[in-house]
Amino acid sequence: MYALMCEDSINGVFSGIYEAWAGKYNRDEVVLRTGAVCNFELFMEYRQIQEDAEAAQKVANTLRRRFGEETYERICYALWSDGEDKADAVYRMVRYGIEHNCGAGFRNHLTNEAVRRVFELWRAAFNEAHHYLGFLRFSELKNGVLCANISARHQVLEPLAMHFADRLPKENWLICEKNRGLAAVHPAGMDWFLTKEEQISTLSGEKRSTSDEEFASMWRCFCNSVSIEARENLELQKKNFPLRFRQEVL
Repeated sequence: MYALMCEDSINGVFSGIYEAWAGKYNRDEVVLRTGAVCNFELFMEYRQIQEDAEAAQKVANTLRRRFGEETYERICYALWSDGEDKADAVYRMVRYGIEHNCGAGFRNHLTNEAVRRVFELWRAAFNEAHHYLGFLRFSELKNGVLCANISARHQVLEPLAMHFADRLPKENWLICEKNRGLAAVHPAGMDWFLTKEEQISTLSGEKRSTSDEEFASMWRCFCNSVSIEARENLELQKKNFPLRFRQEVL
């Protein structure tokens, strides 16, 4: 058996899929994994797969052509999830889809374990990204940059960045993912990019602008004014706005 160790990214896993498919392996004896090896298994040979942008692009083109954009997007969300088995699940789903000529009709193959698992991972990551699209708030810093913080379970920074790059193309903004030490940076009128958070720590540590503080103060005053103490329902508030999404505002 061979364990192909991939980088925990879409390109990293796609590079592993390319190696598993094009390499000289018995495909029944290959598993894909992400991250470092914690527990070595008997009779398992571990091979580190380097990220290859060209190979990854070939896999992405094949997935789009064979399965359609919707399935490709779901695969990407599955790989953004925190599932430890996501790389192998995607590899086995891709292999199953090609061998059984599933096309875009994967919904009709949920009895297959790999297909079902990928859909579970997609749903978990997509739901969290969808929540952040509604809950995420930017604060204006004194230098005019818009800044937001998240601490997501899944790796949803990329889909959030793609969304806000479309919604705020003329703004300078950044989204800091505190728990992973990453940040998505968008210079006004340019493409966004990912960087290590320590490289922008000075910028994200800037104080909020006076106008932003004033709006925040007015909003708190409004909420306190309209609130009816006898009707406060903390459990309902936690259900509608879970505590883990209530990040500290800069």
